[in-house]
Amino acid sequence: QRVGSWLEQPGVSVLNPGSRHLSELRITLTATGGGPLTTDAHLAALAIEHQAELHSNDLDFSRFAGLRWHNPLAARS
Repeated sequence: QRVGSWLEQPGVSVLNPGSRHLSELRITLTATGGGPLTTDAHLAALAIEHQAELHSNDLDFSRFAGLRWHNPLAARS
């Protein structure tokens, strides 16, 4: 139910892997070395591929070059 309410918010969409996904994923995995950041690398690759802004409180997303990322719990500068 919570996920459904998130997806109903304006500007929210589900991103699916496209033709550039594997190349973007290789780049993001190289940046982190994989391991516990593999899921973050996958999400970053999706956002980069679709030129989307990712919203998360996870500071690990700052590692990914080219990712537009916003921490919704921090003040925008």
